[in-house]
Amino acid sequence: MRWLLGAVVVACTLWGGYWFAGAAALKRAAGEAFAGAAAGGLRATHAGLAVNGFPNRFDLTATAPELAHPLAGIGWSAPFFQVLALSYQPNHVIAVWPASQVVELAGERVEVTSGQMRASLVVTPGTALALDRTAFVAEEVELSGAGGWRARLADVRLALRAAPGDGARYDLGVALIGLAPGAGLRDRLDPGQRLPAAAEAVALDVEIALDAPLDRHALQGPPPRPRRIVLREARAVWGGMALTASGSLHIGLDGLAEGRIDIAADDWEGLLALAVRAGLVAERVAPTYARALAAMDEGSADGRLEVPLVMSGGRMRLGPLVLGPAPRL
Repeated sequence: MRWLLGAVVVACTLWGGYWFAGAAALKRAAGEAFAGAAAGGLRATHAGLAVNGFPNRFDLTATAPELAHPLAGIGWSAPFFQVLALSYQPNHVIAVWPASQVVELAGERVEVTSGQMRASLVVTPGTALALDRTAFVAEEVELSGAGGWRARLADVRLALRAAPGDGARYDLGVALIGLAPGAGLRDRLDPGQRLPAAAEAVALDVEIALDAPLDRHALQGPPPRPRRIVLREARAVWGGMALTASGSLHIGLDGLAEGRIDIAADDWEGLLALAVRAGLVAERVAPTYARALAAMDEGSADGRLEVPLVMSGGRMRLGPLVLGPAPRL
């Protein structure tokens, strides 16, 4: 009996030592991550780091974290941010966001409130810590801007996983459920109140091939860059307006995309008017776009406009309509 008690004491001592050593290493790594971000030109601050959860969890909490890229005008801050993991399964971590946070985009402050907002990350065992899969889920999300606009999302789901086989290929899926503009934003986008209060569907299914895998090395140098994008389906439906797209793009060493995306639109006139009201298309060029789209729509038997978006030679065109330089990805 005495030997059994002694074995239990030794095991508990070893496990406790493992937890305290792991907690110290985790806290040190988090501090180094903030310091590294600050050294890279970001504004990266926090009011404190703590690790709790003894003996079976590593629960890291950063109090009042703030990350920002001053030159790009983007940033994020929150009262706290947590990373949770079981001490006996450290390759599977869960991130937890608070019910309120602030995001800065292009210099505009956007307040974000939500119900549950969590993400999970699973990496493969080994020194490289390569991404196996990750998922993000948020419920009852509300966005509000400084200009008084608001938008709501009943559910947000994002999943990224390593594709089977060799190579740095990843499957990405995004679904936005119950996307509803607030009263002020809806009055601007849909002044006649002809559309439903929320979009029926916004979804994305894509495969991305990168020039390097997503692992710990990706955090220590230039981030992996896309080399090929296969758009299986992108879909947005709001009332009678629907937009779908599929195709593939190859990205050169200069970042320029080459390829073709086939786009199909129901009620393209409504979509164009919506894009103008949202500020995505300038009013002065909208009549030119309308005439070109009407000409392309003449051969359609069911009123469904189908047109290719082609990127080639550094230029981008929609059917015969030249849009300008192709984006660098």
